[in-house]
This record gives sequence, structure tokens and C-alpha cells, in this order.
Amino acid sequence: MTFKKKTPDPKAPPPKVDSLATPAALAQLRKDFADFPFIETLERRLLNPEVPGTLPIRLVDEPAEHDDPAGKKRRWHLRWINTAIPGRYQHITQGRGYAPVLWEELRSRDDIADKFEAASEVRRGDRGVDMLVKMPLPYFKLVKRAEREAALRRAKSTASQKDELQQTLGKNFGPEAADAVGKHFVGDGVRELTPRSADEMLNEPL
Repeated sequence: MTFKKKTPDPKAPPPKVDSLATPAALAQLRKDFADFPFIETLERRLLNPEVPGTLPIRLVDEPAEHDDPAGKKRRWHLRWINTAIPGRYQHITQGRGYAPVLWEELRSRDDIADKFEAASEVRRGDRGVDMLVKMPLPYFKLVKRAEREAALRRAKSTASQKDELQQTLGKNFGPEAADAVGKHFVGDGVRELTPRSADEMLNEPL
């Protein structure tokens, strides 16, 4: 498929990215590439480049994409899982809180490529191992925020543990011992030291 494109002036300076984001510039781009088949997809990505906007699939209790292109009124976070992986389904549902999406929940079955309709859940592929699952979008955002906050707390706790340990070692065994503790510090704290590594760390020349 061909699409229209204006021949650029070789003497003209390249347009700045910021200047392409104005409504007038976007309207001109839409006109310049009028025959390009995925203009709407590109504009949707501009409006909402983050997850969950990367999945255009909508459920029946959500507005259609043309009514809510930025996904501001979405109710569900959707993702595909590979149920052929042992324990994957139990981990995602019971462990992570996702639920399978049923075919009747889709606004349009045409949103699914390579449909596998021999099951009540939305599946795709020859054997239907890829399953679409959902989680309430507000819960997804809260869980993600809680995960980020927990990771930040762990990072701060790790830094605090390391600093405290280095101060203790420096006070009792000198600065070389304090520096050596960094070799034995990992993301979730101090790893268990073997007798040899402990001896090496505490008996380095002062």
C-alpha cells in the first residue's frame, strides 16, 4: 500500500520535535500522510504511549476507542499470558489477581487476531495457549504504585544497612575493612559470608 508524502525541501532545516506536537502540525501530518493505514494508531500512541493504552482491546463496559482515544475512561488493565508455561495460570490468577476475559465481554471479537474460539475464555493461536486476562485498572495502578514504594523502601533500607555496617567495620577494623564490605553487599542486604571470605574481609592489612 502506498501513501502520500510531500517531498521535503533539501535546504529546509529539519523540524523540531516539539513543533510537530501542535494541533496544527498534527493536522498537517494527517493530511500529508492521508493514505497511510495506521495514522489513528500513531495518534493513539501519541495520546497515551504508556501501558495499558498499548492494548486497543476494549471490554463492553468501557467506551469505544473513538470515544475515548486516550483511554481515560478505561476500567480494565488487560494482558496476554502464555498458559503453556507450567503454573503460569495459577500464578497470574491466584497469585497476581488477574481473571480470564470471556468472549462476550469484548466490545468486538475482531479486536483479536488469530482467534481461538474453542474455549469460553478469549484465547489466540493455533492451540489457544495465549489467554487474555484482566484486572480492574484502579487496582492495577495502586498495586504498581505499592510495588514502586516497596522497592524504594528496600533500596533505602539496603543503603542504610550498608552505611551502618561500613561505619561499624571502619570504627573497629579500619577504612579498608569498611571498603571491603561493598564486595559482599547485594540488593537485599549482606549475603552470607563463607569462613574464607569473612576472614579475608576482617583480616585485610590495616
